Amino acid sequence: MMENRQEKMMNKEIRTDNIQQAEKTEIGELNYGIPVSQIITICENILNEIVDNFGESEEERKKLYRLINNLCINNEYSGDANDIHNLSTTLARKDEYRLACDVLECGLQRYPNDVDLLADYLQNGIKCGRGERLEEIYDRLEKVPIRKYTWRGFMFLIEYLQYLIDQTNDEKVIEMYETRILEIADAYKKYYPHSEDPYSAVAQTYKMLNEWEKQADILKEAMEAVNICPKCAVQMADILFDEGRFDEAKMAVERAKKDAIQTQSSVKDGYIYYLSALCTIGSVGKENREYSQEEIESIYKDFNLALEDLCGNRAYVSVIKNKTNIIANQTQTKVDDERYEKLAEIIN
Repeated sequence: MMENRQEKMMNKEIRTDNIQQAEKTEIGELNYGIPVSQIITICENILNEIVDNFGESEEERKKLYRLINNLCINNEYSGDANDIHNLSTTLARKDEYRLACDVLECGLQRYPNDVDLLADYLQNGIKCGRGERLEEIYDRLEKVPIRKYTWRGFMFLIEYLQYLIDQTNDEKVIEMYETRILEIADAYKKYYPHSEDPYSAVAQTYKMLNEWEKQADILKEAMEAVNICPKCAVQMADILFDEGRFDEAKMAVERAKKDAIQTQSSVKDGYIYYLSALCTIGSVGKENREYSQEEIESIYKDFNLALEDLCGNRAYVSVIKNKTNIIANQTQTKVDDERYEKLAEIIN
């Protein structure tokens, strides 16, 4: 424990040194031609300092704003479009969407038709209300030949169209956006045949439009056509679970578990294990029988693993706590605090 504290203090001192260097950099000593990679490092250090102070470090936030402001005003940085993408992503990951868009505006002055920068702007601009500028960026991205699209171009354009669907009740407009999403998704499949994302995006669109049968069909297609598809498997499990088909939902969850290990997916492992436990509980309840010891241990294990990701979500924690207490009381079993430490913590 002492070593961890010392290590944390050492890391903080290193970050402080870097931030002090940032003071010089952002004021102008290194402003012209400064590598974007260096700006990213400085931003990460300042953002970590803000997090350490629970978001209340006003002085560090001012440093961050000055640094990005100077970059955007002078526009004399050293780096390419990918560096700008990485800097905007660094900011967006800490919910600094406005600053991320400011950086992207700066990058688009030099690389006006870069697909990733345009796509990044759509994704971040939605989250900070860039309004009319989003329409301009959307029009510009649509004019780029589809053969030049990256996965971000496809994915974030679809997400933007989904956002537009959510903003209107005009059925003709919705139909127009839906048609465009399907066109983009078809192209996405063509250029990225091993990706589950176009299937997942279309499924999400059908969900928004309450077209449940079409949603299930596209997810089935994905699970047959794509070798690794944890997102589609989880979406399918959700559908089957809601329909009370718990054993089939469990099979889809197991597919998601297996696939998630093999890829960096946006699906939270915690939710997969949470749903796995609920499927087991649902099956026992549907069959109106008692839990086997194996099923009890499986549920406790899944809930314990789920809490590694979901411990900060009160809604999930509340369900896990209630379900576990019911099972423990019904079966007269105790949650082993050595094997299932996180689960034991919330019920004791």
